[in-house]
Amino acid sequence: ASATAALKSAAMLDSVTYPTIGFQSTRVVVTGAATIDILGDLTLHGVSRPVVLRGRRTATADGAPAYDLTTTIRRGEFGVRGYRGLVGDKVKLDIHAVLTPTD
Repeated sequence: ASATAALKSAAMLDSVTYPTIGFQSTRVVVTGAATIDILGDLTLHGVSRPVVLRGRRTATADGAPAYDLTTTIRRGEFGVRGYRGLVGDKVKLDIHAVLTPTD
């Protein structure tokens, strides 16, 4: 099986039961000229927990504002326990977000 299939399997993220991962921001803190912290709730595997996404401003090829965001979670806190011994509990999430205006 592929790594993607293993990640989606019931032993890991169980993407059939939990098809989406969500994040709802609660606060944005400007920490520097090109850095921010976004506080909010991450929902993964049906469990919501507070996290802080640390971000650095970048730009897309067309100049649209974007951020490279990162946080580290403990997957066991979200009920993801499969493959213990092969995959550590601490998982670093890297997110690239492009900001687009909404109506």
